[in-house]
Amino acid sequence: MIIHIFGCPNSGKTTLRDRLKELHPEFGSYCIDDFRRMYGDGTLPKELVAQDMYSYEVRKTENGIFECSGAGRCAELSLNVDRDDQFIVVLLAPVAICWKRIRDGKYDGIPFPFEVSDEDMIDHIDRFLGSVGFRLMASGTPLMYINTLSKTLDEQVALVEKFTGLSSKHD
Repeated sequence: MIIHIFGCPNSGKTTLRDRLKELHPEFGSYCIDDFRRMYGDGTLPKELVAQDMYSYEVRKTENGIFECSGAGRCAELSLNVDRDDQFIVVLLAPVAICWKRIRDGKYDGIPFPFEVSDEDMIDHIDRFLGSVGFRLMASGTPLMYINTLSKTLDEQVALVEKFTGLSSKHD
């Protein structure tokens, strides 16, 4: 089973992924930023390599939790694999909250080739995840949105477990 966690930067993707991994250690845990650190150098060609390696991991992993924004080539490649056991969880957080959570140094060491402000990137991703284009890209893959302001982390985990059919070993 593959669980994709999409959302804006600072929406809580890593927190949810880490908690799911803790509760379900049989799952691998992957983030596009880790692949950027391994394969990227801040140039577009190396960014494409990082995205390709990330999507390759989706193809070869038996059970994994994968985290990226969901708004671009990386997500498109990852969803365009021949698997029927994929699920998409989109975390919704107001862009103003995501902007507030930006802290100096958070993204240090992550080679990112795009020259755009954090705020503009958050705005773009937020718009895309609510668009028809995103729903078309995700077509055929079960999709669930979670409002992170109205759900605690434990509630988010319970929703993901129910949505995907994961057993709750922590009850």
